[in-house]
Amino acid sequence: GNQRRRFHGTKRACSLGDGGSTALCSFKECSLCGIIKTSFKVSVAGLSNPWHRKPGRFGRGIYTSATSSKANDYSKNLPSVRTGCKAMLLTKVIAGKGDKLTKSEHMRKGPSPGYDSVHRLLSWGTLNYDELVVYKDCAAIPAYLIIYESP
Repeated sequence: GNQRRRFHGTKRACSLGDGGSTALCSFKECSLCGIIKTSFKVSVAGLSNPWHRKPGRFGRGIYTSATSSKANDYSKNLPSVRTGCKAMLLTKVIAGKGDKLTKSEHMRKGPSPGYDSVHRLLSWGTLNYDELVVYKDCAAIPAYLIIYESP
């Protein structure tokens, strides 16, 4: 229960979505095609991002947001991608009972006992976007690919 739709930004190393292209690539660096092919994998979350080499604010998990501009911050094209477009996913996330946190816990391995996910609240500190983090591969699935122009 408690399914939610949330945005997820990731990196793209191919032209999926550009000009109507529907071909998934086989580039190891393309997190976008990897997620679409095999769904989310907590074990590889954040590992291949050159700008994000450590676990996230709440440990290694699948990070999503109700705010598309938050996902846009993580939607990156590798230098080999020559386009004015970016890509993000709209996911279906099973949030279950949310553990609401108010401070960073980078070494966290999952929600507190009795909870299914972690929620970061909007009003906390200097961060101004909500986040929903799940720690099980099956708790999030990619549902829609969004291609959009980005300056």
